[in-house]
Amino acid sequence: MTTTVVDLDKDLDLASFKFDDDYKGAWFFPKSKRKLTLFLVYMIGFSEGLLHLASLALYYMFKDDLSLSPSQLSAVYIVPSIPYLTRPVLAYITDSKPIFGTRRKHYLILLSLLQSFSFLSLAIFPPTLWGALLSLFFIQFSLAFCITIAEALVVENISKGDDNLSSFIGSRALASLLVSYYSGSLLETYSKERIFVITSMFPLLITFFSLFLHEDKAVIVYTSHPAKELIIFLKNPVIMYPALYVFVLVCGPDYFESLFYYITNELGYTATFMGTLRLVYGIAALSGILAHKYLYGSSGTRKILLWSTLIALPFYMSPALLTSGMNKSLGIPDKVLILCGGFLLEAIGELQILPILTYTSKIAPKGLEASVFAALMTVKSLGLAVSKIFTALLVYFMGITATDFSNLTNFILICGILSYSAIFVLKYIPSDDEMEVFVTQQMMAQQITNNP
Repeated sequence: MTTTVVDLDKDLDLASFKFDDDYKGAWFFPKSKRKLTLFLVYMIGFSEGLLHLASLALYYMFKDDLSLSPSQLSAVYIVPSIPYLTRPVLAYITDSKPIFGTRRKHYLILLSLLQSFSFLSLAIFPPTLWGALLSLFFIQFSLAFCITIAEALVVENISKGDDNLSSFIGSRALASLLVSYYSGSLLETYSKERIFVITSMFPLLITFFSLFLHEDKAVIVYTSHPAKELIIFLKNPVIMYPALYVFVLVCGPDYFESLFYYITNELGYTATFMGTLRLVYGIAALSGILAHKYLYGSSGTRKILLWSTLIALPFYMSPALLTSGMNKSLGIPDKVLILCGGFLLEAIGELQILPILTYTSKIAPKGLEASVFAALMTVKSLGLAVSKIFTALLVYFMGITATDFSNLTNFILICGILSYSAIFVLKYIPSDDEMEVFVTQQMMAQQITNNP
């Protein structure tokens, strides 16, 4: 990798700001600059996780206030996925286009303020389809940008033997877990507008914590165009095939929106139960992250991905027992099937993604940290966008509506069968030894570049 780092603080004697001394009295912040940065990143992740408080309010707004069908709801959620498809561009901007002298800090401040205002707009203005889509777009745009920056900070501060990435994702999962139940129960007490107002306060946490982010006044000097270096790096099969696996894993159709209508309209479960379901999903996601931290390094990546894919399949199709009524003949209550199946599936889902993300975070070249990681996450986002399009078309042609669920069981089975296709890509994923060799080569190349 042909990049070098010029430290202006050192060369121009601008390091008059003593980081540790200035924060010695702040008992709630670590003294080490690296640890402080990671602490702030985790707080950013925690703040983002709190935004799940409004997730059910958004679903009910589209379902009840705007009277959208399941296929229309799937189509609507294509719009907020668009910003995630631009993450390499966003990452390139934050990597190479500083504002007010920083590559991360002021972007976080401005974007978190935009996110807060977008939530407020949902509460202030009467709900219309185009107004809601515009607000949702800006919410997800600012969220995608903030996450891209936070992940870049994680990669910049990663050290050998640490798994800071899963800790960052875990901070988001923990915050999501804390607000999941209340996302449903509050809907039975307060209006959706009030929930949007409450949620608009959470991005201001990012604004506050970003004020304490200290960046070295360093300039990344590229001997060739950074976009060219990024493309060359991403073409390596050691990167390309794991990205292909992530795409295939998530690009199939999904039955969540249709099942949401079935649970609320057909079975008559309240928003409180849907909040409980979100709570179970949050516990499961956190469990999957903890399982990854335990298994990472002790079990092969291919082995984890293979068994997680095989185990996930029957649980992914378990709602078919509910929609067909077979669970009653088996003596399984509806709520138990919904909660237990969702828990296991969510936990396994984390195990299917985290090994690839952790591996990628360790090999990002200096100066392209955000760009490399964002490129992989964009592959995932592209797969999710394809999934939403595929889902909307299938739901429409199978005649599934807000009141007609006669083909829902068949739709769930189709989703389950197609989700199995990821297993055929596993043979192309590099072995752990090949990954370690590539990681070592990248570290040596960066050392040679930085110390010519």
